[in-house]
Amino acid sequence: MVIDAKYQIVTNHYVMSFIKQSQYFQVNLGVAATMERNGDRLLNENDKFAGSYGLQYKTTIYAQGQIGDLFFYVDYGIVDKILERRHEELIKKPI
Repeated sequence: MVIDAKYQIVTNHYVMSFIKQSQYFQVNLGVAATMERNGDRLLNENDKFAGSYGLQYKTTIYAQGQIGDLFFYVDYGIVDKILERRHEELIKKPI
């Protein structure tokens, strides 16, 4: 499964718990962050946004679900009660 969303929103677990209460929220746990290939663990290339986010911020984010074209991720490293919106252009820029 390749995640192809127009907008990705990254937040912490606390804020995500409120978003999940929306009647429009659909659970979509995405794909595994890594995959095994020839005995090695590699970044999964099927979620380009999560991969580029991980390389830029040196952390792993976890897909939670979506509301329409908005895909939501949790970053357990975020302690502030904030949302961070990223447009699809992020995954096209070299890091």
